[in-house]
Amino acid sequence: RYTLDELRKAGLRIVCLDAKTGGRLWLRAVGGRLGQSRNILFLAATDSRLVAAGSRLGSGNDTEYLV
Repeated sequence: RYTLDELRKAGLRIVCLDAKTGGRLWLRAVGGRLGQSRNILFLAATDSRLVAAGSRLGSGNDTEYLV
């Protein structure tokens, strides 16, 4: 079991696999504000979209959500 911090430091990527063949369709590095996630990484999908959101503890102990 790995923490999000360990995965992020190792070069966190999101990979799309073909459901029939298991082959890789695409790979994207997680960067920008989403790469600043420290607590949780959420994924939500529809037929043609994948949304990734993460969270981190911001100033004043307020949670910030990053998309």
